[in-house]
Amino acid sequence: MAASRNNVSVNKNKSSDLLALERTDNANQLESLLDLKKKPDKREMKTFKLPPSSILSQVKSFLPQMKMANQELQNRPAEEIDIEHVSDDQDRFIEMNIAVVEQSSDFSEDNDSEHSSDSDSDNSDADECLMGKVTENNLRINKRTKHKPDIVELSNKLEHSSKVEICDLNATYPSFE
Repeated sequence: MAASRNNVSVNKNKSSDLLALERTDNANQLESLLDLKKKPDKREMKTFKLPPSSILSQVKSFLPQMKMANQELQNRPAEEIDIEHVSDDQDRFIEMNIAVVEQSSDFSEDNDSEHSSDSDSDNSDADECLMGKVTENNLRINKRTKHKPDIVELSNKLEHSSKVEICDLNATYPSFE
C-alpha cells in the first residue's frame, strides 16, 4: 500500500492528492504542487550611460555663448540697450502711434438702459410710438467696411531722416504732437 502511494499521479485540483503526498516523503512533488520553489531570478536591471544626443551637445555649446553675450550686455550703458530710448544720431526709425478704443456692445447698452432714470424710459416710449417697435426684421446695423492700412513715408527736411508711419487714411486719428 505504501508503494502505491508513492506512485500516485498527483492532480492539483484535489486536496486528497495533497494529503497523499504528505504521507509520502517526496518533497519535490510537494514543492511543485504548493509552488514553494523559488521563482527563477528575474533579469537583473542593468544601468548604462545613454549615448550623447545631438541636441544636448548643441545646448552645451550654446550656453557659453549666451553667458558671454549676457556679460557684454551688462558692460554696455543702459541707454544703448533701452529700446524706448531713441538717440538723435540714428538715421531711420519706425514710429507707430496706436490707439486702443473700447467698442460699445449690445450688452453694455442693455445694462445702461436698465439703470437709466424713469424720464429716459418715458422718452424711449415716445420714440417707440414714432418709429414703431424694433424687431429683427426692421433692425439695421451699420456694417463697417475694413480698409487695409496704408504705409505712408513722411520726410522731414529739418531732421534729415525719414519716418514710416502706418495709418488708415479713411479713419480719423487724434493728434499726438
